[in-house]
Amino acid sequence: VCVCVCVCVCGFKRKLAHSEKSRDELSRKMETLKKRLENRRSIKPVSKDQIVALNQKIEEKDHELIRLKTEYARDLEHQQQELKLSRDLYQEQVQLYKADRKAMQKKFVDVMTSLKN
Repeated sequence: VCVCVCVCVCGFKRKLAHSEKSRDELSRKMETLKKRLENRRSIKPVSKDQIVALNQKIEEKDHELIRLKTEYARDLEHQQQELKLSRDLYQEQVQLYKADRKAMQKKFVDVMTSLKN
């Protein structure tokens, strides 16, 4: 009987502690909500002029965004063209190097042949 009472008391204490914790949590949430309500009262209505001004700013930002996207696309295209030109130039240099190498090898063979004769 003593063990059962102890278990029940311990269980009750745990439930009590949990409910107190929940109550404290609810109290904090209630205070937060009260503060939010108090802050809402201080919000001032927005005038039509302010709305027009904000819409104008949004429109300006939209135009700026379009301009920046266009510039980015143009820059990207230029970068790709430069990359292609760079590759083409590299290929030309490789071809010139190969041609020079063949010419030098031919000259070497000619010199060696003339030395044998």
